[in-house]
Amino acid sequence: MLLSLSPVLQSFWIAFGVSAILAWPALLLLRKIRSESTISPYAPESHMLKQGTPNMGGIFVLVAIAIALAFAHSDVNLLPLLTIMVGFGLIGFVDDFVMPRYTGKRGLGWIPKLSLQVVTVAGYSAWFGFSMSSLWAAFFILFFVNAVNFADGLDALASSLVILALIPFVVAATLTQQLSSAIIGVIIIGALLPFLVLNSPPAKMFMGDVGALAIGGLYGHLFAASPWETSLFPWIVSVVLILELVMVPMQIVAVKTIERRIFPATPIHHGFEKSGWPESKVLWTFIVAQCVLASAALTEILR
Repeated sequence: MLLSLSPVLQSFWIAFGVSAILAWPALLLLRKIRSESTISPYAPESHMLKQGTPNMGGIFVLVAIAIALAFAHSDVNLLPLLTIMVGFGLIGFVDDFVMPRYTGKRGLGWIPKLSLQVVTVAGYSAWFGFSMSSLWAAFFILFFVNAVNFADGLDALASSLVILALIPFVVAATLTQQLSSAIIGVIIIGALLPFLVLNSPPAKMFMGDVGALAIGGLYGHLFAASPWETSLFPWIVSVVLILELVMVPMQIVAVKTIERRIFPATPIHHGFEKSGWPESKVLWTFIVAQCVLASAALTEILR
């Protein structure tokens, strides 16, 4: 028997409503405090036009998620989710705002950043006791934290990929009566939709690490809670995010060992741009690919 959709839909509309209300004031606030993006010198040259775009738009998305979770059904265990959101949100805030403002650097180095991420997932795992399942969950959270962060390199890309990828997770959770996972999934979708309006090309604001890290962590939590050991659907729908991450260390290893690149650029969406694709074509190709993968995942769930 299907679970009642009432608490799921209620959570979606709370997240969507709060996010929609906060979106424009958040943009004005970010402009006022001059939370501006610093484009990487390794990004395609066309991205230099985005220099100074307001960053940290993910903050209002996280606030909407937190408020919706506070009103969610009692089946939802809030403390591990808040550990993910607060922990990774703070890491992102230091990376997005504190380091550029007070040190002049673009952000945290990869070693302190990864170390802080490990501390955060350790705090998450502590809520469940340190077991094999919690260690796998910690691994998936760390993986998708960085996968979503790497995917956040084109206007609307990361949020579009996550929204589409979450749909099969919500459907599967609904069919198997996993109320908590269904609610978490729709809350993230609802909170991201208003952000997508402001992040669509040309973006008026970027998500920043403050949003990408935390949302990636929540995605990793849902992945770990899914039947990933027995079903292909979590893997199928996550292919693009997986490729966004794994190609980065592959490129680094190749450069350090054989002293040549194996991809035009990484993350892979920049590789397509380096090959001459306009940003809009890369974005829509990735969205279409994610739609196909989501459809394949739904087929796997419903067969």
